[in-house]
Amino acid sequence: MSRYNVASSLLLLATFTTNTASAFTSAPGAKTGVAFQQQTFSSTSLFAGSLAIAPAKENLLSVANRIRSEEGIFVLDAETQSEFRNAVSELEAVSNPPSSAEYESFFEGDWTLVCTTASSSSKKGSSPFGKDKLKLPFIGEIEIPEIIQDVRKSVNNRLKVTQRIKSSSRIDHILEIEPANELTEIIPSGVPEALSALSSLNLNPLEVTDAKVTLIHKAEVQSVTPVLRTKLGLESVVVSAAGTSQYLDTAGADLLGINLPLGEFLNAGTFDTTYMDDTLRISRGKVGVVDQLRVFVKEPKTAAEIDSAAAAAAEITSMSVDETEMSVEVEMEVEETKVSDEEEESSPPASDDDDAPTNGDSSSSDKYMKNRADDGRLPPP
Repeated sequence: MSRYNVASSLLLLATFTTNTASAFTSAPGAKTGVAFQQQTFSSTSLFAGSLAIAPAKENLLSVANRIRSEEGIFVLDAETQSEFRNAVSELEAVSNPPSSAEYESFFEGDWTLVCTTASSSSKKGSSPFGKDKLKLPFIGEIEIPEIIQDVRKSVNNRLKVTQRIKSSSRIDHILEIEPANELTEIIPSGVPEALSALSSLNLNPLEVTDAKVTLIHKAEVQSVTPVLRTKLGLESVVVSAAGTSQYLDTAGADLLGINLPLGEFLNAGTFDTTYMDDTLRISRGKVGVVDQLRVFVKEPKTAAEIDSAAAAAAEITSMSVDETEMSVEVEMEVEETKVSDEEEESSPPASDDDDAPTNGDSSSSDKYMKNRADDGRLPPP
C-alpha cells in the first residue's frame, strides 16, 4: 500500500467524521496503544472572578466532562445535547461577552475541544441520533443495533480535537485519530458471532502510530465588541502520519496536502465567542443551516510561564526605551550638525586679499605686492 493510499484513507475518515458532527472541528493528539485517556478539566482559573460565574462554570465543566467520558467529543443524543446546551446557557446568562482586554490576553493559543453539538436550525434542540434509535425520513424511528452504537462511540472516543489559534488571521483545526489494531477495540461489548472470524483481524497492517488531519483556515476577526465574531474559511488540508512500517516515517511526515481555492466561499462559517477566560471558551457558530455549539478548554499558564512572559515584556519595553533614547540622540546630533552648517553658510567667505593693505600705508603696500609676486599672483616687478 502506498503513502497516497494511506493518506487518502485518513482523509476520507476525517471528512466523514467532520461532516457528521462538525465541519470545522479540529483535533491534535492521540497516543498509541490505548484509547484516549479521558481528561477531566477543572475550573481552576486566575480570572474566574464573579461568585455567580464560578458555580455556573464548574457545573458546565462537570456536565461536559461526563458527556465526554460517556459519549465522546461529538454529542449526538438529543437528550444529552439538551443537557449540554442548558449548562452552557446558564453560564452565558450570568456572564458578559469577552472584553477587548480578554481578547488580547486569552484568544490565541491551543484550545482543546471538550464537547460539540451540531443541529439544524430548523429544528433546534433535536438530533437525528438517539442513544438507541435513529430517525429516518419517511420511515420514522428504527432501533440502532448495539454494534453500531459501539462503533460510533469507539470512533468518537478515539478522536481528540484542538483548535490552534495562531493569530487573528489563521486558525488551524487538527484532528488526530488513534488507530485501532483489532476489531475488539472498536466493539468493546463483544464481537458478534457472525463476525467472530474477523475478531483477530489486524486492522492496522501499516502499523500507524499517529494519524493527523490538519484543517488550515483563513481567519478574520470581524468584531471584538460587543461580540467577538470570527469568520473562518477552509484553505487547505494536510494529512500526516507516523508508523513503524516501511511505508511510514517513525517520526511522522506529511503524506498529502490539498489546497482548496474556493474553500473560503464553500466551506466558510462565522463563530461568536460568547464566553472566554484564561481556561474556558464557549463558541457558537453557524455553517449553512447547521448551528454549532462548542466548549473549549486551555491549560492555565504556570507561574514560570507568567514570569517568563513578564520578563519578555519587560525586555521589549527596555529595548523600546533604548531605541527611543538612541533616536533622540541621533536627532540631536543631526540638529547640531544642521545648525553648524547654517552658521558656516551665513559667515562671509574668506577673501584671497584679506592681507591687502589699507589706504595710505606704503610700507604695507610694498610688502603686499612682494607677497603677491612671491606666491605667483603677480609677475615680479
